[in-house]
Amino acid sequence: MLAGGDRLYIPQGRAAPITLNQNDGKKTGTIGQAGGTFCLLTEDNQLIAGPPNQKERDEQLRIADPKSGKRLTTFNNTTRVVVTEGKAYLHSIGNLQCLDLTRKAQLETLLSNQRASLKKLDPKVETNLAQIEVLKKEISTLQTQIKSCLLWTIAHPAPFELVVAGAQLIVGLDNQVSILDIKTGKPLWQHKVTGRAYGLTPAEGRLIVSTDLGYIHTFHKKP
Repeated sequence: MLAGGDRLYIPQGRAAPITLNQNDGKKTGTIGQAGGTFCLLTEDNQLIAGPPNQKERDEQLRIADPKSGKRLTTFNNTTRVVVTEGKAYLHSIGNLQCLDLTRKAQLETLLSNQRASLKKLDPKVETNLAQIEVLKKEISTLQTQIKSCLLWTIAHPAPFELVVAGAQLIVGLDNQVSILDIKTGKPLWQHKVTGRAYGLTPAEGRLIVSTDLGYIHTFHKKP
C-alpha cells in the first residue's frame, strides 16, 4: 500500500488499484489505467504501476493521474523506474536511462493535440492543405524534441531495484549493488552482495541492502 496526500493507494494485481480516503477509510475510486503489484508515487502523487491487464506485448509501466484515472505517459520494455524532481530513471532494452519527464509530458500533450487537429482536417478539401502541412511540420518538430528529453543512457544490466538518494542513483543487481551519478550515469561505487538486491534503504549515511537469499548488508563511508 502507498500513502500520498489524503489518499491510500492499494494495488490489486490484475484488477485496477483502489483509492481510499485516509481519514475515514471510504473508497474514493479506482485507477483504470494501472494494475499489477509494483507501484510507487511520484512527489506530486502521480501513480506509477503496470498495465491493467496481462495482455501487453512488452514489459510496461505507466504513470496515471489518480484524480482523473488517465494515463499520462508509458514506459515500454521497463520493469523498474524511479521518479524525482521531474526526472525519470529507468531501464529499457539493455540501457539505464535518465529522462526529463516533465518536459516529455508537456511535449507529448502538445503532440497529442496536434495529431487530433490534423485528424479533423480533410485532405481532400483544398483550403485545408496549407494548414495540414503546417501541422505535419509541427508534429515532426515535437517528435524530435521528445527524443531530446533523453538526458543520458548507458549500457547496464536490468536492475531489481532503483533508489535515488541525494545526487546518487542506487541500483540493486544480481550479487551486486552499485551507485551512479544521477546527472551523468557515471559509476561512483559498487560492491558485491549475496543474492539479488531487491531491498535498498539509504539512511543516516548508510546503505542497507537486503537480498532474495535472506542476507542483509550494511555499508557506510569510512571515517
